[in-house]
Amino acid sequence: MAQTVKHDSGVSVAEWESLEDPTGGRWEVLNGDLVVSPSPDAEHDDIARGLAAALEDALARAGLTWRVTVDVEWRSVSADVVRQAPRPDVAVGRPDDERSVYTRPPLLVVDVWSKRTKRSEIDDKRRYYRSRGVDAFWEVRQERTGGWVLRAFLLSIDTDVPIAEAMGPQTIEVEWPVPIRIGPLELAGWGQRALGEARQRAEAERQRAEAERHRAEAAEAERDELARRLAELEAAAGNDERGDPAG
Repeated sequence: MAQTVKHDSGVSVAEWESLEDPTGGRWEVLNGDLVVSPSPDAEHDDIARGLAAALEDALARAGLTWRVTVDVEWRSVSADVVRQAPRPDVAVGRPDDERSVYTRPPLLVVDVWSKRTKRSEIDDKRRYYRSRGVDAFWEVRQERTGGWVLRAFLLSIDTDVPIAEAMGPQTIEVEWPVPIRIGPLELAGWGQRALGEARQRAEAERQRAEAERHRAEAAEAERDELARRLAELEAAAGNDERGDPAG
């Protein structure tokens, strides 16, 4: 559960940038308050990175140039004080610098929640994102039974009802901000599958290049052999001409 740490004077940019995450948690600034949330565990990371990989693949197939970032910071500063600094697990949009810090709302934010997280806390975070101008929000939550559920919300229509929802082997299909069909069951393994496919493509390319090299070497050897035989024929013809008696 997230805990709020009061900071009456606000958190300056220098203080925020020097602040290290506590053991077992990570800092955010929400509505001016310094908040510490539990750190993601290994399964949480697998889900977030799997979803990021799936979104990157969908963006590439659609020819879109939005970036996908994991554990990104979205910062709002006023008078050198950090007013907002949420850290969604996954974001799609255009961060402002090489550190992947957003100063404008991402198109999509995704948070991954454990089964220990209260429903009210998830709802509050979604409404917070709506108030900050986010178009789309996805939540991936582990249920009490241990399974995962994926819910997609279109925040611009101002409703708490998801536009799509999938549990276990089910999938959702959405068009914004990128056309994608995805389900919670496949998220954890998506990154590993994508990596395996990339390795297969790289190995196929290596084998193709190796076969091309062998073909080039064989062609060169054949040319050398033809040149050698031609030289032998020309030498034999020259000997015949010199050995032919005058008429």
